[in-house]
Formats: sequence, C-alpha cells, structure tokens
Amino acid sequence: MLEYAALGFLVVRALLNTSHKIFRHSPWIAAFVVASLYAASDEWHQYFVPGRFASVADWIADSLGAILGVLAVYIWHRHQTHGWKHRAPE
Repeated sequence: MLEYAALGFLVVRALLNTSHKIFRHSPWIAAFVVASLYAASDEWHQYFVPGRFASVADWIADSLGAILGVLAVYIWHRHQTHGWKHRAPE
C-alpha cells in the first residue's frame, strides 16, 4: 500500500508540472487511474509467477494507497495555492 501511495504521489506531482492540457485539467483523477492500472498489471503479473497469487483485495489495497498519495499532494497543493483557511468562531 505504501509503495502505491508513493507512486500516486509521484505521478500527480509529475502531471501537475506537465504542459499537456488533458492532464492539467484533472491531474488527480489521471494519477489515480495510472497508479490503479499499474496495480492491476502487477496483480495480473503475479498470476503467472509460481508461488505468487493475484488478488482483487491486494489491487484494492494498492489503489487505496494510490488515493492516499494523490490526496497528500492535493492537500499540499491546495495549501500552497490557497493557504490554510480557518473559519472564524461563531
């Protein structure tokens, strides 16, 4: 899971710095899709390796890790662009 959090983190950081319009529109979703597809390909590869097993549960856990990595960058990016906005006590 942590490996895919790092992958999601790195992919979204790369997409934020790209000039391609398709990725600049929604880098958060694109990064999640890339990391999740990579996780699926990893599980598919494990199916063919003796002694290893492909698992949908592992793919889901890896995808959740990717979400955490993407979310970390989203929070950091939002803070960098908007600052921490606190609501005044009522």
